[in-house]
Amino acid sequence: MGSFDNENVAKINQNTEQKARDLFLEGVEHEQNGDLFEAILKYRKAVKLVPDIEYKVEEQRCRNDNTIRSKEKEVGK
Repeated sequence: MGSFDNENVAKINQNTEQKARDLFLEGVEHEQNGDLFEAILKYRKAVKLVPDIEYKVEEQRCRNDNTIRSKEKEVGK
């Protein structure tokens, strides 16, 4: 029963983080398009869900960049 509860909590946390990530990235799009008010609204919603979402998004972007570079090096061999 304990592991079932832990699995549900993990899924809820993952879903919450994904929602926050989506909101944050929508905010980025709005900011790039000059719609700063809408960007701020999205950022605020994202941060309410996951306070450090900006760092998590950047961390994943860096991991993705490193994975791409590793694959490019393998292809270049």
